[in-house]
Amino acid sequence: FTTWFVLPIVQPLLVATGSDPMLLFGYFALLNGAIFTLAWTKAWRALNAVGFLFTFVLGAVWGHGYYRPGHFAVVEPFLVLFFAFYVTIAILYARRRPPAAKGPVDGLLVFGVPLVGFALQAALVRDARYGAAWSAVALAAIYALLGLALRKRSEPGFALLARAFLALAVIFVTIAIPFALDSRETAALWAIEAAGVYWIGVRQRSRLARAFALLVEIGAGIVFAVSGVGGEDDPLFANAFFAGAMLIALSGLVTARVADAAGDALPAGERGLVPLVFGWGVLWWLAAGGVELGG
Repeated sequence: FTTWFVLPIVQPLLVATGSDPMLLFGYFALLNGAIFTLAWTKAWRALNAVGFLFTFVLGAVWGHGYYRPGHFAVVEPFLVLFFAFYVTIAILYARRRPPAAKGPVDGLLVFGVPLVGFALQAALVRDARYGAAWSAVALAAIYALLGLALRKRSEPGFALLARAFLALAVIFVTIAIPFALDSRETAALWAIEAAGVYWIGVRQRSRLARAFALLVEIGAGIVFAVSGVGGEDDPLFANAFFAGAMLIALSGLVTARVADAAGDALPAGERGLVPLVFGWGVLWWLAAGGVELGG
């Protein structure tokens, strides 16, 4: 809400810097630098969320309207900087969260930053062969290293954060394969990230996070379905459509497994959704194989 409220205010800035991204992203860097500095001493979750949404949403708006390939050398370092800022802020929050905080991990930053960051990175390298695939591999390596490093720390919030980072590493290794075989971007990434958000929602007993995750999974499946199937010349079972459909299936099955394992920790109405979520995953699993063999 805050981002869309301030959008009309900063719209003149977006227009004025349309041909000079250094001014716009330099301004963003100053704002985020201040948020990053505050994060070292205070776990201010609302400010972190506003800064993240402000930066990445408005950056995407600028990119849609003004980005040109000649801007890459300027925009790419800023994207890396903003990504580093908010991954570090997520770690600092887990370390310095207030005692009254509902959960030790900020799910918005932990899963939102790689989701939006990778989407923007894929847009920047869309003209480079295997650009998105190598970007996914790089993110997988970063999250694997962070996850392994945090596992050695004793702070209470780091255990859950380490598992989330290692899960993200596996996710990005997985999606690197279809991006390497086919440059088409799919909604499968949204679904697999939503499964991670649901897991965090169960661990932190956040009903809102779980509801959001289920809505994203369903929306991702609908978007993927209407995007069409793969090409006739795609290798059997080794193409972006099949890999994407299987990722959506796995996200549904994993979500159902997490919900079932939670047992009485979930409300009765939500437990009743578990068979439906499981059926959603099975449906995608069978449909992926059927479309592939029938094509």
